[in-house]
Amino acid sequence: MSSSARKSARVVLLVALLAAISWWLAQSEDSAEPDDAEAPAQEVASASPRVGSYSESEEAGALPLAFEGLRQRAEAGEARAACQLGAKLMYCASVQRLLDRDLQEWVAKSEQILAQKGQLDDANRFAQMQLLAIAARRECAGLPAQAGRMGHAWMRRAALAGEPDAMLLHASGETLVTSFEDGWSFLQDERFKQWRAEAPAMLQSLLEQGDPAALIALLRGYENRQYLGWITAPDPDRALTLSLLAQEVFNRPGGLPSGGYSFDLREPDQRRRYREAMLRAREWHRQYFGGQKHETKPHFQRLEGPTGMGDSKFDPPSVCGAEWGVQ
Repeated sequence: MSSSARKSARVVLLVALLAAISWWLAQSEDSAEPDDAEAPAQEVASASPRVGSYSESEEAGALPLAFEGLRQRAEAGEARAACQLGAKLMYCASVQRLLDRDLQEWVAKSEQILAQKGQLDDANRFAQMQLLAIAARRECAGLPAQAGRMGHAWMRRAALAGEPDAMLLHASGETLVTSFEDGWSFLQDERFKQWRAEAPAMLQSLLEQGDPAALIALLRGYENRQYLGWITAPDPDRALTLSLLAQEVFNRPGGLPSGGYSFDLREPDQRRRYREAMLRAREWHRQYFGGQKHETKPHFQRLEGPTGMGDSKFDPPSVCGAEWGVQ
């Protein structure tokens, strides 16, 4: 199987898993088990937004003993600890639906069926889900219902304190959706307003500090992708400059967002603007990045949010050096 085909298969499997999660939770306890490993053919319903207020007070609340060490350090002003705590809380909130007993029975049965069919890669992914459930029950036990929102608040606090990884995730919008249950409720409270006001300056600051991941995030915004696309005003010259900057910053820039720019170099005015953008990109490379080159993969990984909902590996996040299994 080609690389692109394998990637497509992983995407299809992930969609199937998410559909299965929504389907299982919509059934009554006496629902019949599926007869095959195929997930139900229905769309995943988005979580209903809950109208309500949101404030930093959601940082407060009882946490299990395993989280208290991090919280004490975070409350003492340690930004990196606040980032780790936020990542852990959001991850735990996001995987709660994976712990449903009926779903786990379906996952185990699906693994067996796929293994019998010789589809070992897919069977292994279902096995990973079972291992995740075992680890998550141990790591995430006893958290309050608002753990995801608490995680967002701690991550934002770390970002405002200048922790680079927290700034990157908060500014790129990767901490807005904290769980299936919380869904798009961030549109109904202060979280979206705060993020919209804070994200542009935060990403610009990271760019000027020479953070390659911030450059990727900005290009996504200009390409109208992901959350940043909602708040990024069209600016063809800046988009082109950032895209040309990426050619300078990354060793192998293939696969990067293009920035959504469009120029016709047959036109004299557009050729002039292209040349100006190229000179500006070279200056920013020297000024912000010290003329250094970087690999793309580590910085794409840094842009992956701390929730487990969209991770095909279902691995707990290591954001800001967060460790798991350490009490």
